[in-house]
Amino acid sequence: MTTKMEQRSFSGMQLRAAAGFVLEGVAASYNTPSRDLGGFTEKIAPGAFTRSLREGKDVKCLFNHDANLILGRVKNGTLTLTDTPEGLAFRCQLDQRSQMHKDLHASVQRGDIDECSFAFIVRDGGQKWNGSLRTVTDVDLCDVSVVTYPAYPTGTSASARSAHYALNPQDWRAKHNAALARLAPVVAADNAALAEDRAHDKQFEAAMRDVRRWALED
Repeated sequence: MTTKMEQRSFSGMQLRAAAGFVLEGVAASYNTPSRDLGGFTEKIAPGAFTRSLREGKDVKCLFNHDANLILGRVKNGTLTLTDTPEGLAFRCQLDQRSQMHKDLHASVQRGDIDECSFAFIVRDGGQKWNGSLRTVTDVDLCDVSVVTYPAYPTGTSASARSAHYALNPQDWRAKHNAALARLAPVVAADNAALAEDRAHDKQFEAAMRDVRRWALED
């Protein structure tokens, strides 16, 4: 078996927040073609993680695959991994006492960060080639990560969940646009009133000039 560890990332599609100070997402989406990875593309086949998950390795959830930025781990129950028909899902319970966790949660909540990734080692016989397309079928999972830059264009999501926020970016933009639409008549009325006030001011200034001129003539 090769010991080379590889990393693959997926671009986030949505971001929500709900109770529990939790990050949830999809670290790997099945049958989703990657971008060009240096002369080849790749997709992850359903079942690629089945054996690794069954063996119960202590997988960690990291930020940008940095071992110094641990968000949770399987061993202590703060990281849960689930093999779904769509891909490898994860749920990571963050620590309210960690400022790094708070900062990351806020960044995910704002939508600044919405991408997921995983690091893996391909098992012997765990890949198939069809020209320049590699299909990964069996891996040792090393970590899942919330990341800044994705290798895959679509097919994953990350969620920041808290008790006081329950909007994904699309919802937020829709509500924001709706609020702007409601404000538009108010803004237009204010602008009209301001223009009217300015017209009155000009009339008043003209009248005062006439008064001063008349006073000087007298």
